Amino acid sequence: MTCPAATPQAAAIETPFHFPPGRVERVEITIPAGHAFLTGIQLAESHTPLVPWTAGQFIIGDDDHLAYEIVDPLQNGSWSVFTYNTDQQYPHTWQVRWLVRDLATIRKSSGLQLLSPAAIAAGGLGPINQG
Repeated sequence: MTCPAATPQAAAIETPFHFPPGRVERVEITIPAGHAFLTGIQLAESHTPLVPWTAGQFIIGDDDHLAYEIVDPLQNGSWSVFTYNTDQQYPHTWQVRWLVRDLATIRKSSGLQLLSPAAIAAGGLGPINQG
């Protein structure tokens, strides 16, 4: 992804990433040489900052390859990347790699299975009566 020159942190650009629901287990970010610590990147799930965790914080660097283990994500496939670029002359790019385990694999390895609403109701697990 590319961020144009003169994009302040306060006006960071959001780039959405959507993929089938699954568990993001790891994210790898490459910050190519030339960024000179003038740029920042932040990963968010459903618009909530996740890497780095603290709202308003960004990863900065130059010629770096970073990896982050993701713990307990929502598994909804709705991620976005926020970027800024205070370099007044050049646009800058990042590479982001998402390592995602699909839900079918998770269910198979954990022994979980999806139940239809009819199967749930037949098992007496229907809506709770708040009476």
